[in-house]
Amino acid sequence: MRDEHVIRNGKERLRLFLKGRHGADALAYLRSFTVEKALGPEASNEMLRDQEARRRLVFQLERLAQAEPEVTHDSDIKEAEPDD
Repeated sequence: MRDEHVIRNGKERLRLFLKGRHGADALAYLRSFTVEKALGPEASNEMLRDQEARRRLVFQLERLAQAEPEVTHDSDIKEAEPDD
């Protein structure tokens, strides 16, 4: 089991990245081939399930980008600068 502090700090660092300009670009890229892509009628059940799993991950990342910061005691973590 991972240390809870490491997981919490990793989640907060990811949230800060996603809130920044580069994170928004990354989310737009991920969204372009997951959420905004439709599979054709020839898509297998496996392909549909795989695509839905990717979409779910993108939606989770988008929610994390909009989330309020969690309380942390790690002094390294700072709010993202507008150009980050």
